[in-house]
Amino acid sequence: MKKATSGVADLSAQLLQAAGRLTHVQSDLLKQFGLTRTQYDALRAVHLGDPQGSPVLDVGSRMTTRVPDITRLADRLERDGFVQRTQSKDDRRVVHIRLKKKAVTLLGKIDRPLAAATKKLLGALSSKEQKVLGDLLQRLAAAE
Repeated sequence: MKKATSGVADLSAQLLQAAGRLTHVQSDLLKQFGLTRTQYDALRAVHLGDPQGSPVLDVGSRMTTRVPDITRLADRLERDGFVQRTQSKDDRRVVHIRLKKKAVTLLGKIDRPLAAATKKLLGALSSKEQKVLGDLLQRLAAAE
C-alpha cells in the first residue's frame, strides 16, 4: 500500500535529490584538483568579490554552502597558499581576503571540466527548461 504524501514534501525531496546529485558530480571532479566542494565554493566567492580583497564575512555570505566558521576555512586556505588576508586600514576588526596566483591558476584549470560535468548533468533539460529552472531557483533562493 502506497502512503499518501504531500506534493510540497515530494517537491522538496526532488529538489534535494537533484542538488545532491549535482554536488556529488562536482565534488568528485574537484577531488581531482585536490579541493573539497567547500574550499572551491570559498575560492569562487573570493573570486567574485573585489580583486583587491573582500571582507571575510562577505565571502561567507556569497558562498552557496553555509560554513559555520568562515575564519577557520580562511585559515586553511591561507595555509595552503590560496589566499592572502590583510587587516582593513579603516576598521581593525575587518579582515580582507584575496586570491593568490596559485588559486587563480587552479580556478582557471577547473572551469572547463566543471562546466562540462555540470552541462552533462543539466543536459537532461532543454535550453528553455534550463532557463526556466534558473529563474525558478533564483526566486526560491530570494524567498524568505
